[in-house]
Amino acid sequence: MKKTTLFLVLIALGLGGYVYWYEIKPQSQEETVTDSQQGLFSFEEDQVQKITIEREGKETLKFIRLETAASSWRMKQPEGTPVADSSIVFLLNLLIRDDSNKTFTVQTNQLEQYGLKNPSASISIELKDQTKHKIILGNPTFDEQGIYGQINPEEEEETKVYILPIDFKSVVERPLSEWKLTAAKT
Repeated sequence: MKKTTLFLVLIALGLGGYVYWYEIKPQSQEETVTDSQQGLFSFEEDQVQKITIEREGKETLKFIRLETAASSWRMKQPEGTPVADSSIVFLLNLLIRDDSNKTFTVQTNQLEQYGLKNPSASISIELKDQTKHKIILGNPTFDEQGIYGQINPEEEEETKVYILPIDFKSVVERPLSEWKLTAAKT
């Protein structure tokens, strides 16, 4: 009787494993792919008109899109100077095309644990149609592979916290000189 019972248990485990690996797991991967194909925002790069980066303890950077210039972006604050398009494109790619973000929900009184009560930086985006969006950046994750953030935060009892790419930290900590357009040497 023991051999028969063992045989039936092995068959049940084999069938259960088959159902999991070929039926349940691919379905959850499909859902993840469709969810992650969207970036943080649904607008297009060319819709962005203004970007403001407020950095704790450092100067605030303000950028505006120009329609007729060698550089399509210009820094308005702290200096009025053309901007290296590559710096802005990198930031816009993070905002629009990044699909690696993960979210979880916390009580508003827990935001301090993630550095979101007194954020290290914030990025404000204004579109051509005057729509505004904001990202608040907090502490890096424990493994330094991501950074906690909030997108368009609202005062609610529960709030969504995003784990964003650590590249956001690089963007907001970028020195002023790396934002400026440098003349090509001949």
